[in-house]
Amino acid sequence: MSASESDLARWWAPRCSGKSAAITLFGGGVVTVNPIIIQAVMAFNACLVVAGYRTRKGDTGAFVCRMKTLGNGWSLHAYKIAMDINWVTNPYGPRVVTDMPMSMIIAIEAIRTNNGKQVWSWGGRWSGNKDCMHFQIACSPADLATGIDPRTVPGGAPPAPAGHIPTPTPQIPFPQSQENDDMRVYFIQCAERGGGVWSVSGNIRVGVANMKALGEFQAINRLLGGNDAVNQVSADFFDSLGTVPNR
Repeated sequence: MSASESDLARWWAPRCSGKSAAITLFGGGVVTVNPIIIQAVMAFNACLVVAGYRTRKGDTGAFVCRMKTLGNGWSLHAYKIAMDINWVTNPYGPRVVTDMPMSMIIAIEAIRTNNGKQVWSWGGRWSGNKDCMHFQIACSPADLATGIDPRTVPGGAPPAPAGHIPTPTPQIPFPQSQENDDMRVYFIQCAERGGGVWSVSGNIRVGVANMKALGEFQAINRLLGGNDAVNQVSADFFDSLGTVPNR
């Protein structure tokens, strides 16, 4: 069961403030969100990729410091935990009008945290007017802190056994950046996608097991082409390998 709007506003307060992360979704749409939900957005994006559903830069977005449409209180967009996807073809209104494959929507709704909480809810399920462009986080920051269950994400791999720490070679220092804390989440997500990339937050190191893993890492990072911070981390990473992304 999804959390109430009031619960979400309380959990994710304060509104219209704090750090932001700009993420480019499959197709080119850019969403500005709370960095805490980066991994959730990556899981969302994996569903777009599998469905082949491309976002558009001109009518996709997330953070806006505003009140609710035709309602009281603040929109969850003001808390940086809601995204509007391709709003021209997924309008707000009295009935469901969408060009999104229902299988993709169901896959997004099926994403869970490691403690079993639903991660995303869809505005097309609302009892009144339908907001078919709209997806919002459905759980608390504490729930998301448990991580995304990779078994619920298309292309995800089963979680490693408890206490298992992968030790591929070579080991390569993680590029130093003020964005390290946020960017590390991307590398953890890559590992969960089964690409052979791993991250250990304790010593802030990242490694690639083999060339197949490197190719997977490249492919995943290409999905993030509009995020300058990720681009820089990726560029530094490949420079350290003497390798240039080929996809």
